[in-house]
Amino acid sequence: MDAHTLSMLAAKAWAARRDLTALTFERPDTIERRSQAVDLLGRDQHGQPRLVLEHTLVESFLDQRTVQIATIRMFEPLETLFSGRLPVPGNYNLVVKPGSVLGLKRKAEHIREWVADWTRETAPTLALGGPGTAPNHLATVTVPGTALEVSLYRWPRRDGQFGLTFDAPAKPDEALTPSLERALTAKCPKLAAAKEENVGAESVLVLEIHDIALGNLFDLDAVVQGVLPTVAAIPDHIWLVDTTDQPPSVMISKEGTKIGDVIGERFLPSCPRPLETRS
Repeated sequence: MDAHTLSMLAAKAWAARRDLTALTFERPDTIERRSQAVDLLGRDQHGQPRLVLEHTLVESFLDQRTVQIATIRMFEPLETLFSGRLPVPGNYNLVVKPGSVLGLKRKAEHIREWVADWTRETAPTLALGGPGTAPNHLATVTVPGTALEVSLYRWPRRDGQFGLTFDAPAKPDEALTPSLERALTAKCPKLAAAKEENVGAESVLVLEIHDIALGNLFDLDAVVQGVLPTVAAIPDHIWLVDTTDQPPSVMISKEGTKIGDVIGERFLPSCPRPLETRS
């Protein structure tokens, strides 16, 4: 699902909650080609602006995508190398601690070879994961000469499979805060400027997370509540969307002057009707 499609669906869902189903939408960012142009501008049947919207993907920790791309490039070849070649029964997960892989590009081949040798030696020593075997189903090591920490897990079923996963931050709220602050710094001024230009419009910020292992709406909402007092130009509405759920889940973090639980029923197990059409 691309960002524009998600923005359109969120805008229609927001409008439906206010009986503004006749809104038409423009994409100022594709027309004006300037840094302050927002993703969507919604007008009613009389041509009056009613909505300005910005969407952004909030990383579960700072530079998450950069870190994960670097990690995948470093370790993805091991999935092919070890699939079907480690002792059975059971499957294996190589878990990489986030944030420790940056700056190691020149050492990537050496590190991968070292981890491959360690995996071959370690896999036969692990027990199948279960209530009676923990913690003997896992082993953790720091690659010599680096701060890179990896763990190997052995789990029942899916015999012979080997996969790369990412370790969740120990304190999700602390990991999310810098990423959220970066997103708000980039998006809130744009929304404030667009609202001022389009008198009568309300501003909506859609914060998306898309990481099944490293974050959820409740973590993000808690961080939003903590960060909002420091934000100079707070949008009228803040929607949180988790696109790892099907259909996506939504939590309304801010609605007009209401913030948090005073909104009432603000967590929607699935998106409002206009978003249920997501493919």
